[in-house]
Amino acid sequence: MLVVPTRAVQAMEGETVVFVRSAAGTFTRRAVATGTERDDEIEIVRGLEEGDVVATAGAFLLKSELLAPAGEEP
Repeated sequence: MLVVPTRAVQAMEGETVVFVRSAAGTFTRRAVATGTERDDEIEIVRGLEEGDVVATAGAFLLKSELLAPAGEEP
């Protein structure tokens, strides 16, 4: 069972997503399916694999940057 901090999970364009670090060191969004939420953690039932590195503290900022119109600061 994989769990992540609830702050890592974001709603974006009708999807539930997390931001996963690539081999190049950048973060990309990935759709996930969530399960049980307990305290400050939530179960990920689909969309992540063991060993994936997920953004936690900066997830909202990453989302804001993706949603900002081109050329504007979030």
